[in-house]
Amino acid sequence: MHSPPPLPSRITQSLLAVIAILGTSVARANDTPPTFSFRGWETQVDGLWIQGQEGRQKWYRSDRYLKYLRDVIKRAPAYQVNALILMGRGNNAEPASFITYRQWPRLHELYRNRKKEERLLQIQKLNELTARADTSGIGIWLWAHELQWPEELQLLYPELSAEDPGQSTAPNFWTFIESKYEELLDVVPGIAGVFLVL
Repeated sequence: MHSPPPLPSRITQSLLAVIAILGTSVARANDTPPTFSFRGWETQVDGLWIQGQEGRQKWYRSDRYLKYLRDVIKRAPAYQVNALILMGRGNNAEPASFITYRQWPRLHELYRNRKKEERLLQIQKLNELTARADTSGIGIWLWAHELQWPEELQLLYPELSAEDPGQSTAPNFWTFIESKYEELLDVVPGIAGVFLVL
């Protein structure tokens, strides 16, 4: 069975792509226009236009929105777009909405059955989208609004830090963050990367 690349290299690739977005263009000759290796089409998964048409429906339960995403994937090559960026909000398409904190047994016990049906359906729909996008040469990216952790973390794992667990200097802070993304990449292995917004 093929195992995914180790976490640091996948996260590093994501961060390098973000750097490309921020203005690194391919070297050009003469007066040719600049080209960018990363050309994305971004959509908010909790956009007002979804709510207006279908009420407050989750993106992965909205037939209209899923059709829109499939249409974007189909049309993207014509616009030379090679990335579809799903900007999550709260518990929609954010890494925490895909995971159960498997590497943290006390947290996992609380989260493994919490909103399980919703979590599994969201994973299924995202994996279907990444498979479809891959055939068109499109990478699907997620937004991650860090720093986030479950409210029960400090109570269940006080050894993480005597202070706020969100302090980047906490002894096991980065271990916890890495474990989130390891699990995310296990359940949605086809995503191209994650935008970490700190």
